[in-house]
Amino acid sequence: MGLFDTLKKALSVSSVPPPTGQKPSSAQTASTKKSEKKEETHRIAGTSFHQDEIKSLGSLNPDYKLNKSQLIKKNLLNVWVYEYSFKSYQAELVPEPTNEYDPNAIKVVIAGKHIGYIKKGSCAHIKKLISTNSIKSITAIMKGGNSKYISCYDPPKERDKDSYEYESDKGTIGVEIKIQIII
Repeated sequence: MGLFDTLKKALSVSSVPPPTGQKPSSAQTASTKKSEKKEETHRIAGTSFHQDEIKSLGSLNPDYKLNKSQLIKKNLLNVWVYEYSFKSYQAELVPEPTNEYDPNAIKVVIAGKHIGYIKKGSCAHIKKLISTNSIKSITAIMKGGNSKYISCYDPPKERDKDSYEYESDKGTIGVEIKIQIII
């Protein structure tokens, strides 16, 4: 049997479901494992209570201090300009069985700073990943916060002072984590 026939047979075996009541073959099981999710994203709860800790992980964005005309001159149009810039960080998940509100709570720690919690509905799943050593890495991404936005959709040659609209927002910096899972 040639290489093509071997591949064709392997593909046909793995794509056929087993008859009812029978266990799948090892080829079918391997195929199923390869299609499982390898990364999960979770938004972190409670970040509004940890804004100072989160801000300490970022750096002030000098463009945020610019006024409307300076932002226009710098051509920062149709993009949000945030007060803080963040790099991604490795995060740590720490079960907190003595938490007075929820003994299943899992706190999220970045660079030694407590920045929030895994949402209550995801704690059992995350605890299982932790207890089975199924987590390869956890990357935290900070987003949002105080921001400015200048919109302008007129072509450059047709722009005047009325072409620009300025918005600002006082927002909370949110955090999400991406968990790489070992399959």
